[in-house]
Amino acid sequence: MPMIDFTYPEGALEPDALATALDRLTGALLRNEAATDNERVRAIAWTFVHAQPVGTIYGGGHPAERPYYRVQLTVPAGTLVHGPGPFAAQARANLFREVAEIVLDAEGAPNTDANLARVWCFLSEVPDGFWGGLGAAFRMGDIAGFANDELPATELSERARAALGEHQAKLAAEGA
Repeated sequence: MPMIDFTYPEGALEPDALATALDRLTGALLRNEAATDNERVRAIAWTFVHAQPVGTIYGGGHPAERPYYRVQLTVPAGTLVHGPGPFAAQARANLFREVAEIVLDAEGAPNTDANLARVWCFLSEVPDGFWGGLGAAFRMGDIAGFANDELPATELSERARAALGEHQAKLAAEGA
């Protein structure tokens, strides 16, 4: 159930490049947090795009001469990116590098240090029991039960699956 907030200067990315980048960012986040990457999980892996009007992103107190990008990633605590151990540290390092490369690929810029320095990524973890949906607190067991059919379902994960099914059926009926 990761969330992505992607902030960029309006016009810096072509619409198709932006759409491709957002899909790739979702995949990178799911892979690096060791989440199940399936249709169900992607349906709740939301991205909020914040296109800032030209002249509203500053660096050092002055309007940015080149595009600056901010990618804020929010994940439930307990994923692979959590903790001080070597696996978590490596997952975070991989994720930060991959995010920067995806953004620069979308811009069409080479992955030089000067360009990589224009992409900042922030990772926030939500403590277990502080992730809410369906008017309830989702715990890791609920999230795992929703995402993966091979793990035990909980009452809340079953409600979430049913709600997603209703939403998808409505979209299909509307021809979306």
